[in-house]
Amino acid sequence: MGLDNLQKSQESSVESNGVASPGPSGMLAAAKVIRKAKGYSRPSPISNRVSSRNVARNEQRCGKSEGSCAASDRKRLRDGPQPGDRTFIGNDFSRMGFNLGPGRKSYNRDKFTDKWTLDYLTNNVFDSLDNTFDFCMTHGLLSLKPEDAPICTHPGCDTKMRLTKCSESESHDRLIWMCTKTLEGQKRHRTKCSIRNGTMFSSSNLSIAEILLICYLWTQDVSNSFVEFQYGFEGHTVVDWFNFCRELVEIDFFLHSTQVGGPGKIVEIDESKFGKRKYHRGHRVDGKWVFGIIERDNLSNILMVPVENRTAKTLLAIIKDWVIPGTTIMSDCWKSYDCLEHEGFKHLTVNHTYNFVDPDTGACTNLIEGSWLHAKKSFPKYGTSKDLFDSYLGAFLWRWRMRHNGRDLFESFLSAVRGVYPPK
Repeated sequence: MGLDNLQKSQESSVESNGVASPGPSGMLAAAKVIRKAKGYSRPSPISNRVSSRNVARNEQRCGKSEGSCAASDRKRLRDGPQPGDRTFIGNDFSRMGFNLGPGRKSYNRDKFTDKWTLDYLTNNVFDSLDNTFDFCMTHGLLSLKPEDAPICTHPGCDTKMRLTKCSESESHDRLIWMCTKTLEGQKRHRTKCSIRNGTMFSSSNLSIAEILLICYLWTQDVSNSFVEFQYGFEGHTVVDWFNFCRELVEIDFFLHSTQVGGPGKIVEIDESKFGKRKYHRGHRVDGKWVFGIIERDNLSNILMVPVENRTAKTLLAIIKDWVIPGTTIMSDCWKSYDCLEHEGFKHLTVNHTYNFVDPDTGACTNLIEGSWLHAKKSFPKYGTSKDLFDSYLGAFLWRWRMRHNGRDLFESFLSAVRGVYPPK
């Protein structure tokens, strides 16, 4: 039955008193009459479905009526972004043809505006050498100022080199420090020095933008295989730079670590073994014991240290180095902790054979034990070599601290670079 015939049958089936006759067409007509009597209206097509609240909101955003606002939106989608369209760091809505105006951004995007995003870096940092150099100088990764120029290494010449443009075959950066001074009684010498000397970029054939890209992707916990496939880097190159990033933040973590706890504060301690065999099956795995400390009131105060054994002598030395005397320490009933009361600490224990939380004192170690799961998940699925174990653990601790301090990981990484490779 065609649409016209169906409509005629519905109209004919409705009586003058608004009651529909039996049958499918009568039921449809009755529903239509009931909706009309209750004040309901038939939903309009999606393209035209705008509630009164949305109309008012659109008018407030655009400062225009509904019709003119919709027309301007269609024009923007057709012609692309125009000058004055609102943009956000990393979420460039104007490129996609949207103008959110001064109103509240959808999905609460305000909280993401202070984060470094790949989209922003690609469009504003990695797009040209000038922008890359500006970024590096702003964040203290590189110095191209004349007063920071290196001294010429030619015998008898102690003048500062000057920054000179060069060909790409001579340097990927197309800039180089050079001295062409003529000394008395000698021919003019030509001494060169890379602008990367003494920085994290030295001794690498990658461009500075490529190095920053790999480091950014590492901070976002992107897998090696994704970086290789998506950007065409060699596998060993990605592995080397990821190892570098882990070692760098490991150094930064311990450089900025201080003692935890204090009188009136609670610290939980525990030890765990990394690299155990599941159900004691498969090839033999030695594993490593790790001793952990975490402060309850400040989760960023965390420490995990690989240890050779769990004797009282080993663990007590670490506790004395990292925990302030007078701190309340909670632990399980491992015998190595029995001496803590005599070392200036208040010690509470929980017997995990019977309880997870001691019913009398409320002591528990749930916080430090929960952190073991996150730490072990940060390691490669199939394990890693002993030489890289400390760097993986240090990288986990660094990420944990930065996230609990609410800091952007890439910004924190740049700060770590400045600490290890201070600008000259």
